Amino acid sequence: MGRQHLRVDERALKLRGLSISVGTLFTAMPTPQQIKHLRTLAHDKKPVVSLGRHGLTDAVLEELDIALNHHELIKVKVGVGNRELRDQVVAQMCERSGATLVQRIGNIATLFRRNPEKPVVKLP
Repeated sequence: MGRQHLRVDERALKLRGLSISVGTLFTAMPTPQQIKHLRTLAHDKKPVVSLGRHGLTDAVLEELDIALNHHELIKVKVGVGNRELRDQVVAQMCERSGATLVQRIGNIATLFRRNPEKPVVKLP
């Protein structure tokens, strides 16, 4: 499972022309206690990235990457199709960005990805 996650990150970085050492790509999945803490922190946040009818484009992925690097914990508004389509788009977002889905309520998804160089969110 971790190996598959690693390949996705490497491919996403190659598409952007970036390269970093393999050791910095791997991050552990948050524990249930940490997920609960992240949900608490995200409660008052507003969505910083919005997906429209065009879906998950390269520009949206770039904005998502910038927001995750800066904030680590973000909300994304997914304004596409029905529930099944939103689930697919959120799964693709997480896969392609290397983020963890903290929760999804309706068309709002909360994502977390640790910035290894400059951590912002303190986890218990």
